[in-house]
Amino acid sequence: MINKGDVFGRWVVLGLRGKNKWNKNMWECLCQCGTERVVEQGNLIGGHSKSCGCIGKERIVKRNKERSKKSK
Repeated sequence: MINKGDVFGRWVVLGLRGKNKWNKNMWECLCQCGTERVVEQGNLIGGHSKSCGCIGKERIVKRNKERSKKSK
């Protein structure tokens, strides 16, 4: 069971928001970067949602920095 304060990837659970049209629990979550979103319980538990998307953005920035260093 998910509880307030649980952490999944970069998400911190703030509380139960309700259920979606498929009767799945939806949780209000806060990403470590400060973004708040509602995330389906299955995506939290299954690891399908680890952040609001900031992880991917950080990877792209890091990769671009590495590539620019190599090309110099």
